Amino acid sequence: MSLSLTLVPLAITVIMIAKQASEDISEKLSEAQRQKTPCELETKFTDINLLHKTLTEHGMMVTAVDSNTIKASCPESSLVFERPSSGQPFILKLSSNEEINALQNELEELNEEYGLNVQTYTYEHVKENLEEGMTIESEEVLEDNSILLTINLN
Repeated sequence: MSLSLTLVPLAITVIMIAKQASEDISEKLSEAQRQKTPCELETKFTDINLLHKTLTEHGMMVTAVDSNTIKASCPESSLVFERPSSGQPFILKLSSNEEINALQNELEELNEEYGLNVQTYTYEHVKENLEEGMTIESEEVLEDNSILLTINLN
């Protein structure tokens, strides 16, 4: 008997959610610009290690302040990700309107990269934690970058 698992890239899900929420985000950014106030955006990032990895891969200097705060900087600006407690999504705090305008595309790229890192982590975790008597029969990367794993249950 075999079992097939399909690991859909989280990036696809994140992009779909981002498209649905883009009007809300644009509205928040516009409101912050009009009022000249800092802006806070809730993210889908919940894993501090994967967020740290994603920001570093994106070329940012990253400092984990504590288990619920990460600071990242690049030549254009500084980002602060905070969350109330472990397991909850991080909130991105932007301090100036210039940052908001300059980073909108960067944030979309970070969402996509984070999703791919989650997929890679999940894939590796499944492979490492196969029970005794389970073997991978086949692996296939599909057109949409989903990974199809067929696991043999002996």
